[in-house]
Amino acid sequence: MIQNGGRLSKMEEMPYEKELDLQRLLADYPDLLAGEQIDSASPRQWLLISREVALPSEEDGPARWSVDHLFVDQDAIPTIIETKRGSNAQIRREIVGQVLEYAANAVLYWPIDVLRENFRDRCKDIGQDPDQVLTQFIDGAVDNDEFWRRMESNLRSGRVRLLFMADKIPETLVRIVEFLNEQMRDAEVLAIEIRQFVSEEHKALVPRVLGQTEEAKAMKTSVSLPKQDEKSFLDNLNERNKPLHQAMLSLKGTDGFRFNWTPRGYSMSFLGGKRPVMLFQGNLKYGNFDERGYTTFWNLRERIPGSEDLIRRYGERLIATGIFERTTNPAEVRSKLDVNIGEEEGKEVVKIFKDLGDELANRL
Repeated sequence: MIQNGGRLSKMEEMPYEKELDLQRLLADYPDLLAGEQIDSASPRQWLLISREVALPSEEDGPARWSVDHLFVDQDAIPTIIETKRGSNAQIRREIVGQVLEYAANAVLYWPIDVLRENFRDRCKDIGQDPDQVLTQFIDGAVDNDEFWRRMESNLRSGRVRLLFMADKIPETLVRIVEFLNEQMRDAEVLAIEIRQFVSEEHKALVPRVLGQTEEAKAMKTSVSLPKQDEKSFLDNLNERNKPLHQAMLSLKGTDGFRFNWTPRGYSMSFLGGKRPVMLFQGNLKYGNFDERGYTTFWNLRERIPGSEDLIRRYGERLIATGIFERTTNPAEVRSKLDVNIGEEEGKEVVKIFKDLGDELANRL
């Protein structure tokens, strides 16, 4: 380092004394996550939800794991971080299974209300107002409640980011991360090496993102798009996928149903009581997304006690149309790509959602 006056000061690389040191640095300085290296076109910005976040392995179950850090970026994508020192033998293999286990259970069993409470508690512990902190972070892009809804939607759909953090990332882990990042459609998997250099008077921290291949970057880089409307959305769809979304959009104006437009498409909710219940999402093809439509019946599970039978019945009715198929999420079905749908099939899908709306009107 060249100091004031032109004196050259040699800085020696030094490993972290313990993993807790790296964890504390990350909480204090989120920019160490090198958002501009992850996405140079739209650098990622970070908001810490909490440290040591409890994660259960079953619905409403006790905590089984503790996630080192949970961040969220400006697109409301949850980011799960596990930190290890490079000298820790677990970083070569065990950490991969550990983080994948976190992600697999987080998308099913992390209630957004609990995560929101964790964020409130963290802010209050350091004397900050949580609503004000979030408002400043999203800078008026959406209101706070909508941001949490988007985070919940991303989480339940498996649109998450998994980050391995260490002062030294071994080559074996880099190869595993590259493979996972290319194979996983919705989740982004990366490693970040944060090397520490010290002199008698100074410390320098140098982050480097690893695991991005050109194929993965082309598939996962965030795309800045204007918010869609009905015309632009339909104009950009493949002709074979258009009839399903036209059928869904025909519910616009029907009592209780409302649509919210985003850069990637739309979400359809049913307004029962004070809060809407999201039921369906339609996407354009870009980045991690294709032109499928997804039910969001996990929202019913959180809003309506004992809704498992409701979710099962309406999921089965949608699958019976031949237009939808199951996913790994038991509270979600998705439309098939490039499926033929005629007028009668479209009417049947609309009727299923209207029937669901009628049941919700009596239960919310």
